[in-house]
Amino acid sequence: MSTSTEIKNGRVVRTFTGRTEYINEDRAYELLRGTGLAPKLLYSFDNCIEYQIPEGETLWDRIQDAKGDAAELSRLFGLWADWYNAFRKKTGFCLGGADLKDFILTGDGLVCTDFQQCKKGYAECDIAAAVAQLCLEPHAFDPSGAALARALMKVAAGRLEYSPEILANHIRASIKEKCRAAGIKADPTKTEYICTFSTMALLTLEGGRHRAADIEGALADVPEKANCSADGDLCGRLAESLEKIDQPWTFVLSTHMPALPPILIRAMICADKEGFEAVAVESEGKLRDFPMLLRTENARYDMELAAKNGVQSAAQALKHRPVRIIRLEDLEGHKR
Repeated sequence: MSTSTEIKNGRVVRTFTGRTEYINEDRAYELLRGTGLAPKLLYSFDNCIEYQIPEGETLWDRIQDAKGDAAELSRLFGLWADWYNAFRKKTGFCLGGADLKDFILTGDGLVCTDFQQCKKGYAECDIAAAVAQLCLEPHAFDPSGAALARALMKVAAGRLEYSPEILANHIRASIKEKCRAAGIKADPTKTEYICTFSTMALLTLEGGRHRAADIEGALADVPEKANCSADGDLCGRLAESLEKIDQPWTFVLSTHMPALPPILIRAMICADKEGFEAVAVESEGKLRDFPMLLRTENARYDMELAAKNGVQSAAQALKHRPVRIIRLEDLEGHKR
């Protein structure tokens, strides 16, 4: 259903052709009355809503201007997270797909101007919509857009409640839908890479210098959650460290090992993990302990059991689990 919008004398008049959209918006305004989270409602009757235009710049424009400014982006996304938490607490609704262009920066925080898709639902739907918007607009899968999405997720991880795996599924769906609506081709590999912003932690094994520059920042997008000493009982120490991680997947990297080719890191991160408990690397016919991508909870159990049985190899600890294997030799011809 379409909605007509008319602006006159500092007011917005919205006329809804669909009764459902009108009811959604009217109900949201009623619940948010006096909270400062929505514009001042002037009139609501017979599929028509009129509200006062908030003064200020759109959040979307300010975010685009702040590209590269980590502190400002953290502040802006923090404002959005705070608004969203207050909105959820007051209404119990989701926006039905958040649009960052619908938010106005005011002196006191943010105001949202569109509630027509408001409904009972999950926060993951709205967070995913914001992530997809940042990644696809104004240019699809542009690195600067991915950087903005990563900045949003860094804030969301500490301020918003969501299930990482459910959010990843919503991100996939949101990107697919936005690409379809825009008539552009979705990139499955880049989509999976974007999903790692919300689903993966990095566990590094101490004992050497992590030469991040040598892998061209391929791991920079994965938040580091814990460190683990490589000395002594490896499986036991891995189990202990994995217990501290709250993300579904954990990328394990040893700082003792030489620099890794970026294509290997990305192949592991973007591998189809459906039905698998780990992604591991095979080199010269041998399954290597590191690097390794582990389904956190089950890997913690496996490492704990292996430690009790005196197993020293992390790869050996997973021998009864389905593991997706990436052969290093198959990738070498693609190294640049």
